[in-house]
Amino acid sequence: MDTVVYRLDELKWCFSIMGAEHLLFGSDYPYGIWRRPIQMADELPCGAKEREQILHGNAERLFLE
Repeated sequence: MDTVVYRLDELKWCFSIMGAEHLLFGSDYPYGIWRRPIQMADELPCGAKEREQILHGNAERLFLE
């Protein structure tokens, strides 16, 4: 699931159901507010390792395998 939502409660719900290993950073740039998904990832109730997984680790795993 990508992180292109613009409300923190929606992203928290996705995180609680799917976990960090199933979230992939997305922004809808140039059409969306690209900074907002990053800000919301910073506000998730997760540690730095899970945040890194969401912001780039999952993409690296998917694209490099």
